[in-house]
Amino acid sequence: MHSPLIVVPRDAVNSFIARGGDMQAGYIAYSLLLAIFPFLIFCVSLTGLFIGVDRSAEAVGVLFDFAPPYLAKVLEPAVVDVLARSHSLFTLFILVAIWAAMRGVEAINRAFDGIYGERDGGVWVLRKTKALVTVFLSAIAAVVLGLSILLAPGLILMIEEFTQVEIPTNITLMRYAVGIVVFYCLIWSLHWFLPSNHAEGFTRWPGAAFTTVSWLGMATGLSIFLANWGRYSVTYGALAGIVITMLFLYFSAAIILLGAELNAALQRYRKENA
Repeated sequence: MHSPLIVVPRDAVNSFIARGGDMQAGYIAYSLLLAIFPFLIFCVSLTGLFIGVDRSAEAVGVLFDFAPPYLAKVLEPAVVDVLARSHSLFTLFILVAIWAAMRGVEAINRAFDGIYGERDGGVWVLRKTKALVTVFLSAIAAVVLGLSILLAPGLILMIEEFTQVEIPTNITLMRYAVGIVVFYCLIWSLHWFLPSNHAEGFTRWPGAAFTTVSWLGMATGLSIFLANWGRYSVTYGALAGIVITMLFLYFSAAIILLGAELNAALQRYRKENA
């Protein structure tokens, strides 16, 4: 009997290829590319409800600390420029963000249904509702992450004054720790919430953990490559930022789908060796 450490990942990769996972990842990346900029504006609007419009951009800007440098370099100036001009287009941005993000979520939904063995795809209204809920929850998660990091120093100071105990903290380490936990919880929630059968009978955490670790590795590796060997600006010129963003989203989508394939492959292995 071969080790599951070999059999399960190999089965997951083979299934990913057989299902056309690369094409599914491409469609998801395209939908996310349409959604990501208006989605950030949406997050600014949502944050403004809690701390005011003046500081909302600051909270969302904190999120760029987690983004790979090449992604932040493309998106942050554009977001700042829109915020500096007018808030009258926020409603339009919100509608575009919801529409585009829902398309990406529905693509993940259909891919998860195929991976987790749900063939009918669920009721149309239910799929749309799930996509809409996922978009709002993702926005709330992003806002909570930004606010928690932005307000963390003040909260720590209040706790220290109240308890008279000095809390040893490393703000940078805390930022990344919170970001990783929120990202993992979001991915795990997608594996439970999006499939029509809620991935019943499947262990969800291996795929979520794989996605979290692989995404961090991918983002770091791509950053190192572009910083040292990438000559994309020469090749693509003014489109370089868009191309790099598209590549990042494509790899991210592929990693999410591979995480689901890993869960399904693990379940098949258990059944075959029960």
